[in-house]
Amino acid sequence: MRFNAKTVPASIAIILLFQFVWVGVLYEWVSNRKKPTFDRFISLVLMLIRAMFAADVFQGKLTDFKALGLFLGLCSAFTYAGVIYASGKVSVEVSPWLRSPIMVTGSMILVFILFPNSNTDL
Repeated sequence: MRFNAKTVPASIAIILLFQFVWVGVLYEWVSNRKKPTFDRFISLVLMLIRAMFAADVFQGKLTDFKALGLFLGLCSAFTYAGVIYASGKVSVEVSPWLRSPIMVTGSMILVFILFPNSNTDL
Protein backbone atom coordinates (compact mmCIF):
# COMPACT_ATOMS: atom_id res chain seq x y z
CA MET A 1 0.00 0.00 0.00
CA ARG A 2 1.40 3.37 -1.00
CA PHE A 3 0.32 6.55 0.79
CA ASN A 4 0.04 9.86 -0.97
CA ALA A 5 2.15 12.48 0.75
CA LYS A 6 -0.50 15.09 -0.04
CA THR A 7 -3.33 13.75 2.15
CA VAL A 8 -2.99 16.73 4.53
CA PRO A 9 -0.61 19.69 4.58
CA ALA A 10 2.36 19.46 6.93
CA SER A 11 0.99 22.23 9.15
CA ILE A 12 -2.22 20.27 9.73
CA ALA A 13 -0.25 17.08 10.35
CA ILE A 14 1.71 18.86 13.10
CA ILE A 15 -1.50 20.18 14.65
CA LEU A 16 -2.91 16.65 14.63
CA LEU A 17 0.28 15.25 16.18
CA PHE A 18 0.12 17.77 19.00
CA GLN A 19 -3.27 16.44 20.01
CA PHE A 20 -1.22 14.01 22.09
CA VAL A 21 -1.86 16.35 25.03
CA TRP A 22 -5.54 15.50 25.40
CA VAL A 23 -4.91 11.90 24.33
CA GLY A 24 -2.44 11.57 27.22
CA VAL A 25 -5.08 12.84 29.62
CA LEU A 26 -7.49 10.29 28.14
CA TYR A 27 -4.92 7.50 28.67
CA GLU A 28 -4.46 8.57 32.28
CA TRP A 29 -8.22 8.69 32.81
CA VAL A 30 -8.82 5.23 31.33
CA SER A 31 -5.86 3.42 32.88
CA ASN A 32 -5.69 5.05 36.32
CA ARG A 33 -9.40 5.90 36.68
CA LYS A 34 -8.22 9.43 37.46
CA LYS A 35 -10.69 11.99 36.18
CA PRO A 36 -9.18 15.23 34.92
CA THR A 37 -9.62 18.17 37.26
CA PHE A 38 -11.83 21.06 36.25
CA ASP A 39 -8.79 23.26 35.57
CA ARG A 40 -7.22 20.60 33.35
CA PHE A 41 -10.51 20.08 31.52
CA ILE A 42 -10.86 23.82 30.81
CA SER A 43 -7.26 24.02 29.57
CA LEU A 44 -7.86 21.04 27.26
CA VAL A 45 -11.00 22.64 25.84
CA LEU A 46 -9.10 25.88 25.22
CA MET A 47 -6.28 23.93 23.57
CA LEU A 48 -8.73 22.16 21.25
CA ILE A 49 -10.35 25.47 20.30
CA ARG A 50 -6.93 27.00 19.54
CA ALA A 51 -6.03 23.96 17.43
CA MET A 52 -9.26 24.34 15.47
CA PHE A 53 -8.48 28.00 14.80
CA ALA A 54 -4.95 27.06 13.72
CA ALA A 55 -6.33 24.47 11.30
CA ASP A 56 -8.94 26.92 9.89
CA VAL A 57 -11.75 24.52 10.78
CA PHE A 58 -14.19 27.40 11.26
CA GLN A 59 -13.55 28.63 7.69
CA GLY A 60 -14.68 25.29 6.24
CA LYS A 61 -11.14 24.18 5.35
CA LEU A 62 -11.60 20.77 6.97
CA THR A 63 -13.41 19.44 3.90
CA ASP A 64 -10.29 20.07 1.79
CA PHE A 65 -8.40 17.24 3.50
CA LYS A 66 -8.65 13.53 2.92
CA ALA A 67 -10.15 11.45 5.72
CA LEU A 68 -7.18 9.07 5.61
CA GLY A 69 -4.79 11.94 6.31
CA LEU A 70 -6.84 13.14 9.28
CA PHE A 71 -7.10 9.59 10.61
CA LEU A 72 -3.35 8.97 10.30
CA GLY A 73 -2.61 12.32 11.94
CA LEU A 74 -4.76 11.42 14.93
CA CYS A 75 -3.16 7.96 15.01
CA SER A 76 0.20 9.67 15.33
CA ALA A 77 -1.13 11.59 18.35
CA PHE A 78 -2.37 8.37 19.98
CA THR A 79 0.92 6.61 19.26
CA TYR A 80 3.08 9.45 20.57
CA ALA A 81 0.95 9.78 23.70
CA GLY A 82 1.27 6.02 24.20
CA VAL A 83 5.06 6.20 24.00
CA ILE A 84 5.19 9.07 26.48
CA TYR A 85 2.74 7.32 28.81
CA ALA A 86 4.60 4.01 28.62
CA SER A 87 7.98 5.63 29.20
CA GLY A 88 6.62 7.15 32.40
CA LYS A 89 5.12 3.86 33.65
CA VAL A 90 7.42 1.05 32.52
CA SER A 91 10.38 0.23 34.76
CA VAL A 92 10.72 3.69 36.25
CA GLU A 93 13.17 2.31 38.82
CA VAL A 94 15.63 1.36 36.05
CA SER A 95 18.23 3.90 35.03
CA PRO A 96 17.23 5.98 31.99
CA TRP A 97 20.58 5.08 30.42
CA LEU A 98 19.44 1.45 30.28
CA ARG A 99 15.71 1.94 29.80
CA SER A 100 15.98 4.24 26.75
CA PRO A 101 18.04 1.88 24.56
CA ILE A 102 15.74 -1.02 25.45
CA MET A 103 12.63 0.97 24.51
CA VAL A 104 14.20 2.23 21.28
CA THR A 105 15.27 -1.30 20.34
CA GLY A 106 11.77 -2.61 21.00
CA SER A 107 10.30 0.19 18.89
CA MET A 108 12.75 -0.56 16.08
CA ILE A 109 11.79 -4.24 16.08
CA LEU A 110 8.10 -3.29 15.92
CA VAL A 111 8.73 -0.94 12.99
CA PHE A 112 10.72 -3.62 11.15
CA ILE A 113 7.87 -6.08 11.66
CA LEU A 114 5.19 -3.64 10.51
CA PHE A 115 7.21 -2.31 7.56
CA PRO A 116 9.47 -5.05 6.23
CA ASN A 117 12.09 -4.15 3.65
CA SER A 118 10.54 -4.75 0.25
CA ASN A 119 13.48 -3.41 -1.73
CA THR A 120 14.89 -6.32 -3.71
CA ASP A 121 17.32 -4.19 -5.72
CA LEU A 122 20.20 -4.51 -3.26
